[in-house]
Amino acid sequence: MRFLRTALLTFAFGVTSQCFAQQSNSTWCTPQETTVFNCSIGKKVLSICSSSQLTKTSGEMQYRFGHLHSPPELAVPKQPQHPSKFLEISTGHLFASGAHEMFYLFEFENNKVLYQLHWQESDSSPNGKADLTISGSAKKAQTSTLKCASRSIFIDTKHIEPIITTHF
Repeated sequence: MRFLRTALLTFAFGVTSQCFAQQSNSTWCTPQETTVFNCSIGKKVLSICSSSQLTKTSGEMQYRFGHLHSPPELAVPKQPQHPSKFLEISTGHLFASGAHEMFYLFEFENNKVLYQLHWQESDSSPNGKADLTISGSAKKAQTSTLKCASRSIFIDTKHIEPIITTHF
């Protein structure tokens, strides 16, 4: 068990360092904020930004999406606030037939529309993959899935560890 924990921590730090180097300035997050998640979807950028200090009771976070050279198409919540007020974060590890998969799921609702950002890393996709699923309200029961460009994905698993709501 100790080896597994060490391996997972090594993986988390490795992913954070490796992806951060790729990130550059293609994010909605300001230099004063921490980029929790970031990826490109077509010509648009999806970012989850937080205050540098984030605990179960303090700090702020905000989801932002759109073209970087204009105001965001969507910012949830309108003003950054503690993630416990609008966001659920789940994480888990799956082991099957000797293969390992790690995932994070960010979920929030805005105007009766459910947003689910899913990131996963596995033995078959060591750089990770991510997609955003948007599910409409009961009247407009449409679902869309947008895929992040694989080379653009960044996740800071260490920064969000204190606020994860569910572990599987």
